[in-house]
Amino acid sequence: MNGSSWIETYTGRKVHPFDVKSREIYLLDIAVALSHLCRFTGHCQRFYSVGQHSIHVAELVYTQTSDEDTVRAALLHDASEAYLNDLSSPVKKMLPSYKDAEQRMQQCIEKKFHCSQVDHGVIKWADSVLILNEAEQLMDSQGKDWGQKVHPMVHKEIPDWAMGFVVARFLETFRVFGGRA
Repeated sequence: MNGSSWIETYTGRKVHPFDVKSREIYLLDIAVALSHLCRFTGHCQRFYSVGQHSIHVAELVYTQTSDEDTVRAALLHDASEAYLNDLSSPVKKMLPSYKDAEQRMQQCIEKKFHCSQVDHGVIKWADSVLILNEAEQLMDSQGKDWGQKVHPMVHKEIPDWAMGFVVARFLETFRVFGGRA
């Protein structure tokens, strides 16, 4: 493979996004990258990171299950974006090869961090609950015309977190829920 087939991560590792190996994946790289990526392809009213979103998803999943693997998988549910970046849903739907790479990357990450036999349904539920809450607070439309199913939930205020705080909280959440890096 030539030099253009890999990316360099925060910690200086080489990751081959389309032929990823478990040894290339590092939790600190994921935490830092996700703390720098803005949700909604950067079109929200204020900066809100994918890392912070991931922490909130894990916290909501924890209210539904005490299964540590599932909570860890919830924290890592967007971890592939640390290596592949995020694409908006309409763009992602038009790029099946991206979706395949994203799925392979996500499977590699879940395997690396021992997230087997997880309840992906509860993670998807928590993600969909939070997108509505986030849209209400962060988007001009408040998500009213997004066509999302409304979930009954308690309103969760989204605090402003600095990138360094997100990284520390991400790593701590992983550790609290039995994570082994």
